[in-house]
Amino acid sequence: QRALLMKENLQGSMWAVITQEPLEKFLYKSLVIANYNSHEQYIVAGLEEDFFVFQESIQNLKARIIPLKVAGAFHSPFMRKSSEKFEQFLKDQTFHALKKPYLSNVTAKISYDLNKQEFIDMLVKQLYCPVLWYQSILNFTDADHFIEIGPSKVLTNLMKKIYPNSLSYSYEVIL
Repeated sequence: QRALLMKENLQGSMWAVITQEPLEKFLYKSLVIANYNSHEQYIVAGLEEDFFVFQESIQNLKARIIPLKVAGAFHSPFMRKSSEKFEQFLKDQTFHALKKPYLSNVTAKISYDLNKQEFIDMLVKQLYCPVLWYQSILNFTDADHFIEIGPSKVLTNLMKKIYPNSLSYSYEVIL
């Protein structure tokens, strides 16, 4: 349901920006940081015309910029309308008490006990708030193995940069 609703609001685009400099002061108009992937990799989302101004403003940073092959500006305010519909959908669903700790990439905090509305709030915010991946992963300081299950090795490669001494594995699953 989430994916279907997000498809209704496809506008904007996303770019990976690799730099050691904080990017917030360079953002222009519609642009936001959609993902904090590591201490040197950010995903910027927004309208393409605003990105060209942003790109010029960070020229001196020697940043590497990679356009992402996505259909919209996910994890940004462009998904707000979809998030409202998603919230209505979730309110009709049954939720059970957590059996395991829940780590939200919206807050980068571990929760042990969320009521239904708190859990819905977290799921809804994932659509329009930045993904705090790097901050979330820092919660796993005593972990030494990471397994990614999905269509690529993006997260595995990030883990190798964040925790270079850990063992990170990727199992590709294509649906």
